[in-house]
Amino acid sequence: MNLVNAGLLAGAAVVGPAPGDRWRNDDGGETVCPTCPVVKFVAQKSGFYTVIVTPKTGQPTSSSFRFRYGQYNNGNINCQNPTPKL
Repeated sequence: MNLVNAGLLAGAAVVGPAPGDRWRNDDGGETVCPTCPVVKFVAQKSGFYTVIVTPKTGQPTSSSFRFRYGQYNNGNINCQNPTPKL
């Protein structure tokens, strides 16, 4: 999942249903938006995954952004270099 065209410097985190299922990123490094967060992970367990988007400053703000996500088979090129767990 990633944010694109973010009007703010943001970070993103994903929390999964199993203990220890937590990932976070604030600078995905994609060419289109190098400071937009990108989180890549393999969902080991079925269930709900919570996505949290926060400004890097930690201050409340209002901004528009687009959120993109994809679900791919393991081994897909989009799954390369997954985000390490926290």
